Amino acid sequence: MKKVFIAFLCFSGFFGARSQNLIPNPSFEDTVQCPDNAGQISYATPWYSPTAGTPDYFNSCGPTLVSVPLNVWGYQYARTGNAYAEIMVYTNGSSDREYLQVQLIDTLINGKLYCVEFFVSQCGISSFSSHTPIAITEIGLLFSSNSIISGTFSILPYTPQIVSPVGVYLNDTTLWMKIFGLYTATGNERYITIGNFKNDTSTDTITCLLYTSDAADE
Repeated sequence: MKKVFIAFLCFSGFFGARSQNLIPNPSFEDTVQCPDNAGQISYATPWYSPTAGTPDYFNSCGPTLVSVPLNVWGYQYARTGNAYAEIMVYTNGSSDREYLQVQLIDTLINGKLYCVEFFVSQCGISSFSSHTPIAITEIGLLFSSNSIISGTFSILPYTPQIVSPVGVYLNDTTLWMKIFGLYTATGNERYITIGNFKNDTSTDTITCLLYTSDAADE
């Protein structure tokens, strides 16, 4: 398995000084309670999993299993505040996936140009360190008018409008790597979904042969 941490997300129209981030709880700081186990992304309200996948939620208020900076998937400080999320984006054969989804604060306006950015960091060495460390390039953000719900772990059959740069492996376990894009709305978009929308065969990977105790894992 290959997992990545997801940090602060910013999504706004070009309104100059009056820009508003349309993503609720953009750095996962707001929580109904501190996480105490894996798979609790719903604690970072209103974020949720649109599939049978179980994204993890990490916060410094939680126990070591799901804490920040040290947790079951490695060691990483939050980019802002005290929290971040995690999703599975590659499985080397089964093509199981995890995604994050949330409803935007406001519906997008037809023809308006929007700025999108979010940050990712490859999960580091953990209790699963016997697995071969793999880095990928395919992380995308999908806009949709309706929520996307699936009862399986399968890849969501959609093409994201914002994608990470081709050929740039998301292999940094120390710094947060920014994914940025511009999007012209068609109107009525109300949801975003983040993850890898390609199957394992189509996913560009690289094996990380040299790593330290905080290097890439799964």
